[in-house]
Amino acid sequence: MKIRDALREPPAALGAGIVAAVAIAAYANAIPNGFAFDDIPIVVNNARVHELDRLAQIWLTPYWPTRGEWLGLYRPLTIFAFALQWAIGGGSPLPFHLTNTLLHATVTGLLFLLLARLNRPLPALLGATVFAVHPVHTEAVANVVGQAELLAAAGVIGACLLYVGRPPEEATWRRDAAIATLYGGALLAKEHAIVAPGLLLLLELATGTHARFPLRSRLNARLRLALMLALVAGAYLAVRYAVLGSLRGTDPAGPLSYLNEPTRILSAFRAWPEYARLLFWPAELSADYSPAVILPVRRMTPMAAFGAALLILTALATVTIRNRPGLGLPAAWFLVSITPVSNLFFPVGILVAERALYLPSVAVALATAFIANSAGVKRLRRLTRALALVALAGACVAMTVRTVTRNPTWKDNAAVVRTLIRERPESYRSQWLAAVLLAQAGDTARSEAHWQLAYRLWNGHPTFLTEFALFSIRTGRYQRAIRLLERARPMPDGSIEEVLATAYLLAGRPAEALVTTDRALRRGTRSLPLLETRARALRALGRHAEAAAAWQEALGLPGANRAQMWRELAHSLLAARDSARAAAALDSAEASAAAASRGTPPEGRR
Repeated sequence: MKIRDALREPPAALGAGIVAAVAIAAYANAIPNGFAFDDIPIVVNNARVHELDRLAQIWLTPYWPTRGEWLGLYRPLTIFAFALQWAIGGGSPLPFHLTNTLLHATVTGLLFLLLARLNRPLPALLGATVFAVHPVHTEAVANVVGQAELLAAAGVIGACLLYVGRPPEEATWRRDAAIATLYGGALLAKEHAIVAPGLLLLLELATGTHARFPLRSRLNARLRLALMLALVAGAYLAVRYAVLGSLRGTDPAGPLSYLNEPTRILSAFRAWPEYARLLFWPAELSADYSPAVILPVRRMTPMAAFGAALLILTALATVTIRNRPGLGLPAAWFLVSITPVSNLFFPVGILVAERALYLPSVAVALATAFIANSAGVKRLRRLTRALALVALAGACVAMTVRTVTRNPTWKDNAAVVRTLIRERPESYRSQWLAAVLLAQAGDTARSEAHWQLAYRLWNGHPTFLTEFALFSIRTGRYQRAIRLLERARPMPDGSIEEVLATAYLLAGRPAEALVTTDRALRRGTRSLPLLETRARALRALGRHAEAAAAWQEALGLPGANRAQMWRELAHSLLAARDSARAAAALDSAEASAAAASRGTPPEGRR
C-alpha cells in the first residue's frame, strides 16, 4: 500500500496505533506526577490498597474508606487495580500514572475502531485524535483516581465495538458473553457504566444494522444479549445493595446539600453551559466547581434557562438519530452518558467535574468524525475541505498544548492548591485551602480572613466547618467553634461530635459536653479523645467516680499516654475518696513513665 493511500484510508491496526501514540504523547508529562487530592484517602492512606491479600476488604467494602455507605460509591475493580499497582511499585506513584496513560491510549484506540465502523477511516482517525488530546481529560488521566473513569470507558467502548455493525448471524453466545463481561467489569470500575445498554441501542438505531434482517432473527439476536446484560446489572445491583445498605447511599450529595433540595433540577440546568464550554472551548479548566465557582440555583436564572435550552435542544437532536446520525448519535450519546452525573433524576456528590466528562466526551469525537466524513464528500469544494481540515488540525494542536501545560497541575497536592487558589479565588475551597496553608505557616491573622471569606462563600461542607471550628478552638474562639459545629452536626460526619464536645468543655459548658459525648458513644463512636473529654466533663460536674471509670476505659484504648492517664485516674479516685486505688494508680503512673523512657510500657496496676 502506498503511503498516500495509507494516510487516506489507514488500516484498522495502523489507525488505532497512531491515535494511541498521540494519546501517550499528549499525556507523557503526567507520568512523573505524584499523588494529589482524592489520591491521598483513596490510595495513599487506604489500607485495602496496600495489601493484596485483603480480598474481602477490596471487593466487599465501599469505595471511600470513610463515609462510604453515605456517599454510595462501590468500585471494587478500581480498588483492586490500585492494589496491584501499589504492590508492583511498592507505593510509588509511577505505576499508577503509567497505567492511566496506557489506559487512555487503549480507550482512544478502541474509540478509533468504533468510529471506523461508523465512518471512513480518515474521519475516524480525526475524531479519535480529538479525543486523544482533549484537555478536559486531564483530571481523569493525570490524577490517579481518574483511573475509575478510564477502566469504565474501556469496558463500555469495548462492548460497543463488539456490538456495532454485526449482523444477527454473528451474534454468537461467545460474542454476547464477551459484551456482558465487559459491561460487568465497567460497572465494577465505576457505577456510571450502567448506561452501556442504552449506548448499544443508540448505536443500533444510528447504523440500522439489523433493520434489513427478518424480525424474528433480530429479536433472537437482541433477546439473548438483553437477558445477559440484565443479569449482569441485576447481580451488580444486588451486591452493591449488600455492601452499601442501599442503592444510592444515605447522603450521595455529600457537602453539596442543596442538591437534596427541590431546586436541585435548577442547579442541574446550570451545569449544562459548563458542559458545553468544557467540551467545545476547554481553555479554562478547574479542579473545583463548587460554590462560588457555580452557585446554587434556587430560582430560574439566565444561565439556568440557557442550560435548560441546551438540554432541550440536545434531546430534540437525539430524535434525528435514524435519519441524520451525524447529528443524532453525538447528541444521544452525550445525553445518555451524562445522565448518571447530571443531578437531573437523583443527587450525586458533584455538580460539575471534568473527570466525569470522560465517557460523555466521546460525543465530541463522534461529531468530529461525522463532520470530517461530510467534509470529504466530493461535491464540496476542495478549498472548503482543505480549510475544514486546517481548522481541525489547528484545534488539535491547541488542545494538545493546553493538555500538556495542564498535566503538571496534578503533580501533587501543593501544585493543585496553588493552581486552584490562583485560578479560582471565588471558590470557597480555594479560600479554605489558603486558610489552612497560612495557619500552618503561623500567619493567624491572614488565615482568619480566609476562613471568614470561605465561610461567607459556602458553609454547607461538614469537614470545612469542623476544620474552621478546630482553628477557632486553637485561637480561643470557643463559642464560634460551638456555633460552627452545631451547624455541621446534622450533616453526616462522625468526627463532629468529638470536636463539639471538646469545644463545649473548653467554653465552660461541661454538661453539654457530656451529653455530646454520650450521644457519640451511642452512635458507635469510641475514640481516645472522646473518652478523655467525657472524663473531664464528668470531673468538672463533680461526678468523680464516673470520671474515674471513664479514665479507666480510656486506658484500654491504643495510643494513650499511659502515664498521664494513670495520673488523671488517680486525681479522680482521690476526689472520689478512694485513696487506696488512687495510690495504686500513682504507682502505675510512675511505672508507666519509667517504662516509656525505656521503650517498653508495662501493664499497669488495675
